[in-house]
Amino acid sequence: MTPVPLELSFRDIKTTMEMEHLRAHSPDIAIKELLAALIAYNVVRVMTIEASRRQRADLQRMGFKGMVDALRQYCPRMARARSLNALQRLQRGLFRAVAKDLLPLRPGRKEPRAIKRRPKPYPLLTKPRRQYREIAHGNRWKAKNSEESHSSNAA
Repeated sequence: MTPVPLELSFRDIKTTMEMEHLRAHSPDIAIKELLAALIAYNVVRVMTIEASRRQRADLQRMGFKGMVDALRQYCPRMARARSLNALQRLQRGLFRAVAKDLLPLRPGRKEPRAIKRRPKPYPLLTKPRRQYREIAHGNRWKAKNSEESHSSNAA
């Protein structure tokens, strides 16, 4: 078994698990968010390794995203399993499904660092939402000046 390249692991954590931007507003919560993501990542990797071992599939061709998608499908059913036999049957089904969905061989393939989708042409929200007003032409927004915000609050 060859180790998974570290760069791919970071890409899986950041992109596939949607951890490119933290949602936390304090350092304590940011640490908790990162730890939760690392725990989830490790669960997915352990399940992938176990599926590879049990199904005798090539670990390098088992995709992280494929396992995440399969876990999202199987976990609700596994949580409702009424017996150990039913749980084990679902787990075998999960492993079979992931082992069938192997990544194609792509020798010499390189992953460019490029964004597939263009960003939207909207300005960044740099002030609280209530300080913005829509201007008449299109979907453009403009920050209210201080006099307008005081008069609208008084009304």
